[in-house]
Amino acid sequence: MKNPKDPRRQSIFDLPGRWMNTMHLARNTHLVAEALAHYLFNLSGSELLFPQGKESIKKHLEAWIGFLGSEPRSSQLLLGQSNPVVEALATSMKRYLGEVKVIYAKSDKRDPEFLLYDTTHTTMHAYVVKPAIFDLFLSAMIAAYFAAVVLVIKVAFSRLLQSAAAFPVSTQAEGKLKAVQKAVQLGVQPRE
Repeated sequence: MKNPKDPRRQSIFDLPGRWMNTMHLARNTHLVAEALAHYLFNLSGSELLFPQGKESIKKHLEAWIGFLGSEPRSSQLLLGQSNPVVEALATSMKRYLGEVKVIYAKSDKRDPEFLLYDTTHTTMHAYVVKPAIFDLFLSAMIAAYFAAVVLVIKVAFSRLLQSAAAFPVSTQAEGKLKAVQKAVQLGVQPRE
């Protein structure tokens, strides 16, 4: 990438073909391996210690890039006892090295030099909710129920007034009864 503001650098996706050329990585890895071998075994000259070349290294690197690209590698995720990245690295090293031991770091409780935070485990709850039309239908049913109750009360009260009108009453009480009946028919609250 020629420009540091290249859009490929702005991606949060860890996609192997976009940000890394495996041929260049294989060439550089082969070069570092040759240099280390020459230094460790105190060899001089230009003979190749890894004659199989870059193709076998390229296949190996592609497998590792594919694996590491599919696993999260955040530092707090690597702290767990059974992390697949740490287990794969330990297994791979055990194939080539004699003694491999995974040591889990814990900070000193009294005077920690560093503090490692563990991952936060969250649970997502998803519910199937009723549609809005259900609320509309339920509101209409409740309104119809209240209207029916009010209608029953009005009919029962008017029948009660009619049956009370059949009994002989004094003229003063008869006037009050007629006023109450008229108020009920008009839907107005009768005065005492």
